[in-house]
Amino acid sequence: MGHVPMTCLLLLGWASVAAAQTGGSPTATDASPKNRIVAVKEAKLGREVGEVRINGQTVFRFRGTKGGDPYTRAQIVASRLNTDAMANLQPREVSAAQINGYWAVVARGRLMITADAATALINQTSPRRLAHQWSVTVRRQLAPTADAATAPAAD
Repeated sequence: MGHVPMTCLLLLGWASVAAAQTGGSPTATDASPKNRIVAVKEAKLGREVGEVRINGQTVFRFRGTKGGDPYTRAQIVASRLNTDAMANLQPREVSAAQINGYWAVVARGRLMITADAATALINQTSPRRLAHQWSVTVRRQLAPTADAATAPAAD
């Protein structure tokens, strides 16, 4: 998968997460035996970024902006996916949806991440398109085959 330029503003009362780790070490409490979901702290072009990886592939990348510490933000998203409620998550269960007026990626009806206007602008798109793009990226990484990645979702 190519470069994923994503800086994300997380909204709607995110749960607290564990303290940040250093050195690029992934953290996860993997509730799903099929999908390995981790938060990773990395340095890219001399700047700290936080990444969420599903099955070894980066699906979200956070940079230091007014939205908070990039690694902590990555941990928040990863922790939302690493719950018993998300165990064995399937591609068809991930979609883009509007929540309280904001476009977001949801899994099993639960908020994963919001696509705010500032992040959409950085990615040269709209919040709606960004949420759809992210949902496709997540579905592809959850998919055991390429056919499953294109399975219809309730977008």
